[in-house]
Amino acid sequence: MGRFAFGVVVLLAFALAPRVEAQRPAAGFAAGDAAAAPRERVGAEAATPAPVDPRPSVGFFFATDYLAGVGPSGGDLSRGRVDLGLRIRPNMGYFAVDLALGLGGGRVQRPDLRDAWMEMGLRLDARLYANPWHRAQLFAVFGAGLGIGSSPDPDAAHVEMTTEECPSLSMFFVDASAGLGTEIGLGENAGLSLSARVVRRVGLAGDLAFAGDGRNPPGGASDRLLGVQVGATLAGYFDAVSRAEE
Repeated sequence: MGRFAFGVVVLLAFALAPRVEAQRPAAGFAAGDAAAAPRERVGAEAATPAPVDPRPSVGFFFATDYLAGVGPSGGDLSRGRVDLGLRIRPNMGYFAVDLALGLGGGRVQRPDLRDAWMEMGLRLDARLYANPWHRAQLFAVFGAGLGIGSSPDPDAAHVEMTTEECPSLSMFFVDASAGLGTEIGLGENAGLSLSARVVRRVGLAGDLAFAGDGRNPPGGASDRLLGVQVGATLAGYFDAVSRAEE
C-alpha cells in the first residue's frame, strides 16, 4: 500500500510540474526580431530563444525607377521605367541577386533637339546587406544593364505616316551603377526597398547620340551619359517559412 501511495505522489508531481514550451524558429524578416527577443526566466533557469532558421529564398519583384542625366548639359535624359524580375537570396542572408526585364520612356536631349525616348533592357543587380533578418535592412547595390533606346527621326518627317513603322533613331547601350538603399519588411515574406544610385550609360552602337556637355561647340554629340537614379522595389519571397512546418 505504501508503494502505491508513493507512486501516486510521483505521478502527481510530474503532472503538476511547470513546463517550458520550445519557441518556434523564426524565418524571413521576422528572424531578426526573434533573435533580438529578451530571454524569459522560468524558475532559476533561463529559457533561451530558438536559433534563427531562415530558409533559402527565391522571389519575384516589381520595380520602378526614375533616371535623370546630370552635368553641364542640364540633363541629357529623363525617363521612368518599370521592371519585373527574379530575386535569389540564399538564407535571406547578406547577398542577393536580381535579374529583371524592364520598359521605360521619357525625354532625351539630342544634339539637334529634345524629343521622346523609349527604352527596353535587361538588368542584373547584386545586393550586399549590412544587417540581414531585421525589419529594416541597409544594403549596397551594384548593377549592370544592357538595352536599346529609340527616339523619333526628324529627318524622316517627310515619310508618309501611313507606313507601318514610324522612322526612328536607335542606340544599343550598357549601364553600370552603384548605390545605397534600405529594405523594409512587410511581414515574413515581403519587403519594400528604396534606393538611390549613380548610373553611367555608354552607347555601343546605333545612329542615336546624346547631347554632349562641351562648351565649344555646345551640344556636341556624345555616346556617354552620367545620371542619378532613384527607385522603389516591392519583392515577395515565396519560401521564407520555418523548418518547423516541415
